[in-house]
Amino acid sequence: MSTDNQSRTPSVQDPPATPSRRQDRQSALQGTRRVRRGLGAGVAGGALVVISAFLPWLEFNGRVRSGWEIYDLYRTLGLNPAVISPLFGAGDFDVFFTGVLTLSLGVLSLLLLAGVLALNTRAPNARRVTKLVLAIAATVVIATALVLTVVNLRTVRLGSLGFEQSPIHYGLWVTFAGALAATIGLAVSIIGTRQPAPVQQVPVSRQPMPSEPLPTGSAPIATARIATAPIATAAPAVAAPPATAAPAVAAPPAT
Repeated sequence: MSTDNQSRTPSVQDPPATPSRRQDRQSALQGTRRVRRGLGAGVAGGALVVISAFLPWLEFNGRVRSGWEIYDLYRTLGLNPAVISPLFGAGDFDVFFTGVLTLSLGVLSLLLLAGVLALNTRAPNARRVTKLVLAIAATVVIATALVLTVVNLRTVRLGSLGFEQSPIHYGLWVTFAGALAATIGLAVSIIGTRQPAPVQQVPVSRQPMPSEPLPTGSAPIATARIATAPIATAAPAVAAPPATAAPAVAAPPAT
């Protein structure tokens, strides 16, 4: 009887996933994908900003110069090598930022992103505040490079060297594209970081399934093992031997 009761004991199963739990899990997975893609875009964009500092930016005096060459030229002349104002000598807004600034901002953003990736590798679900702060700092840095590039494009578009328009070469456009892609990617990664992390379920020990299925909609009945106590049997009464009267002893005759 005890063996049959054990085989019919219902097994402990995992609770079914509710729709709200599925939605939370899906939103957490989407947030993780956003973080990875955003960080990838940030790293790629920062690398483009660094490389573009050595690509052709402007053409003047019959020579095409990169952002780094413009910096080196003004440093050799003893002028401010980082910010050139005025660049063309005319106009109300004639400010130009050389390649040393965009190069420094690109390298700094890559260093910050390297810290975020290192924390993701060592502890994916820990130090979320630290990773968020590093990602925000990298976004601000690369967005600054984007603003500087936009200012450079506007200055070159509106200004002129002598009586000729200075053509813009592809290096400035690569800087703009890399900074824009990195800014958007890091913003997306920050939004994904704020998503809740996936909840890890604790595994539940499983027992064998019951031999007979329970009817649908009925709660499992807990069966208790009935302990049977042994029946006390009375010992047979032992009949006492009949009492025998002792023989009377006659008193001796009086003399």
